[in-house]
Amino acid sequence: MVEVTHSNEWYLRDLAVWYGKQFLRVPYEWGDEDHTGMDCSGLISEVLVAVGVKPHGWRPTSTRMSKDFKKVWDSHMDIRLWADSGMVVCYGTGIVTHVALAISRSHVITASGGGSETDTPEEADTENAFVKLRPINYRKDAICVVDPFYIKEAIT
Repeated sequence: MVEVTHSNEWYLRDLAVWYGKQFLRVPYEWGDEDHTGMDCSGLISEVLVAVGVKPHGWRPTSTRMSKDFKKVWDSHMDIRLWADSGMVVCYGTGIVTHVALAISRSHVITASGGGSETDTPEEADTENAFVKLRPINYRKDAICVVDPFYIKEAIT
């Protein structure tokens, strides 16, 4: 794994955004995480494993993802002031049920439109379910933003 430091943080964020964009238009497929299909947590895990922030095989649920990283925003503030490139935006009602990769303070890349029954490219096409670009507030149920690139400062 790659340690996030002050000298490589923005390089890794930019790399994550670039890599995430490579999946635009890939069909939504529940429980998958490759170029043939992926769900929301599969998109995030593929990106974070590829840039080296998480180990090969790391594949948590959306809910677990919201707990694995430093929370930098919660729903009582304007999300556009806090989200930044490479952060994970968590959506849901009460619990996190959907995640997306922030590519700026205004937009996310998200695998959406499908559900647990969407497991073929044909079903994804019928449901208009694929990896897509959306405004960060395209859903009104944002719960928090977490930062997989958060740098833990050494205590002296």
